[in-house]
Amino acid sequence: MSCLFSLGDADIFLEDVVSVRPGKWLTDSVITFWFEWLKANGNAGKPLPPRVSLVSPATLFFVLHFEDQTEIAASLAPLHLTTSSLIMLPVNNSTSLMTPGAGSHWSLLFFEREGSAGSFWHLDSSGQANVDVAQRLAAKIAPFLGLSACPAVHPMACAQQRNGFDCGVFVCAWAEWLAARYGQALALVAAGQEEARAWLPERALLEVTQADVAHLRIRMGQVIAALGAARQQRAPRTPTSG
Repeated sequence: MSCLFSLGDADIFLEDVVSVRPGKWLTDSVITFWFEWLKANGNAGKPLPPRVSLVSPATLFFVLHFEDQTEIAASLAPLHLTTSSLIMLPVNNSTSLMTPGAGSHWSLLFFEREGSAGSFWHLDSSGQANVDVAQRLAAKIAPFLGLSACPAVHPMACAQQRNGFDCGVFVCAWAEWLAARYGQALALVAAGQEEARAWLPERALLEVTQADVAHLRIRMGQVIAALGAARQQRAPRTPTSG
């Protein structure tokens, strides 16, 4: 099967396009793709601030399931996480070392830096089904964020999915909301119009609803279709005889 197009670390195949359709389980590649798209467009159509980091599912699978600290450090080094103020980490409950992303549920762990410390927050559209794996991931990645100790993982109020397949889209929707809101807050803080911690009220993520997730699926499909069409237009044409 050939790759339709690539964006950053994301390679999109036909199976990924199909996974964006209603009622489908979102593939790892689409989550990676959306994170790459947000890096370039998630700040009101502009690139995200350098202080915002989105880590791919594949990288986090490696961090969670492997023990070689040197190799983990090497995989995370290009992301400059020690200087990031907001770090988003998609969590999958897969236990298969042979098949990354083979689990049954996605959630979002994010880290907000405050001075030399910070806090982990966990968003889960199915209660706190992934809280154990989120805590393990926080403990594994904390040293690579420049932290001397791992902060507690705090659950954050969020909308709950009404089906068995939208968890990955919720992760993408939350990441988009957080990235946009944080970019706005940084601008307001720089202008002296907002306190640094005021950007994220306790129940703010309840703004992201099941209806928003349905709309995001449509928008994801449109973005993927547009980039795929652009790739086809750039592809060299095979000469015809006659």
